[in-house]
Amino acid sequence: MKRSCKRIDITDPKTVRPWVIDCVFRHWKRHDFRRLILRGGVTARQYSYALRTNDRSSILPAIDWISEEACRIVRERDFDLPPVVIRDRRDHTTGKERQIGLESPMQQVLDYIAVHSCSEIWRRRMSPNQMSSIPGRGQVLGVRMLRRFVRRDNRAFAYAKRHGLRYSRKARWRVKLDIRKCFPSSRMETFMRLFVRDCANRDIIWLWGALLHSHRVQGYRGFMIGSLVSQWAAQYLISFIWHHATAIRYRGRKAVRYMMMFMDDIALLGASRAAIRHAVTSIASYAERTLRYDVKGNWHVERMDRASLDMMGYVMHPSGKVTMRDRNYIHSRRLMLRIRRRGLPSYRQAVRLLCYKGFYRYSDSEGRAARSLHFTGLFGLAAKVVSIHDRRRNAA
Repeated sequence: MKRSCKRIDITDPKTVRPWVIDCVFRHWKRHDFRRLILRGGVTARQYSYALRTNDRSSILPAIDWISEEACRIVRERDFDLPPVVIRDRRDHTTGKERQIGLESPMQQVLDYIAVHSCSEIWRRRMSPNQMSSIPGRGQVLGVRMLRRFVRRDNRAFAYAKRHGLRYSRKARWRVKLDIRKCFPSSRMETFMRLFVRDCANRDIIWLWGALLHSHRVQGYRGFMIGSLVSQWAAQYLISFIWHHATAIRYRGRKAVRYMMMFMDDIALLGASRAAIRHAVTSIASYAERTLRYDVKGNWHVERMDRASLDMMGYVMHPSGKVTMRDRNYIHSRRLMLRIRRRGLPSYRQAVRLLCYKGFYRYSDSEGRAARSLHFTGLFGLAAKVVSIHDRRRNAA
């Protein structure tokens, strides 16, 4: 089996510098990263000037020091960093209790180095239909790909019916699966056993092992929510489900005609109800046996032309139309009416409203909302409120 990452040297500061820049430039305005940047030779005056002018060139000297320090940690196997902290937080959207972790800035830099150094493995292993918070492969791309497949199947069926031809729908039946507590149930031993087969670089293997082992605090055994390496490690494990599902056969034919994965949510589409049921049973057995994942048993196979598919924050209808979730539309509508009565949104209201902008923009709900309530101008008003608030905070 071909192994990857043989020629990547993460003990060389020149190699890791672009990845360090990616991490630091994303978080450089945070207080914890401020302390890390000041340790790297940047003065408080230079940092304040960078904040006022939004000129990050002033903090470049710290990038060199952080790169050197990260390479030293890997080279000397000296993972002496502040322990991570895991806290219980409630998700206000779903009401679920989640254990969120917090890492030190230097450990977050090492997270970026570990993830970027394995880009060759991600390209070989992960599927194009595997979506998550990966840049460029989020909810919008996922729902567009799913809509394209459904509409293409609808057009082919309509053409066959119009011309008296036979056509077997590829998306006649669908089922949605969910992995129970994906991050908490993931195990470092399972990931390392599979990861070592794909990675031929000892430094990278050690770094991944050290980062994942650091999440084992306060009796916690799974992947820590909020960590970049946890996200990619979970995606890596779930990619094995993709490869297994595409190889499932039922009566000599592919059981799954189309598959979309959004983190731990899996949607299967097929032409036969029996084939889809067979695929779900095989996937659940494989996930439990190989990856120690438990697929929830509340799944049920439904006709695609009779039930909508709720996934990735959107609702896919049988016609191929994409709308917002009902609760998202109701919450955003109430917020907009509240802002209209007041005339000007507060900063908190503006931030909340902008969180719903993407759902309107990338679904078929924007036209209806604009025609009925004239909401289009509220998003621009909310953006101005957030912009003014941020400029005042940086100038202070």
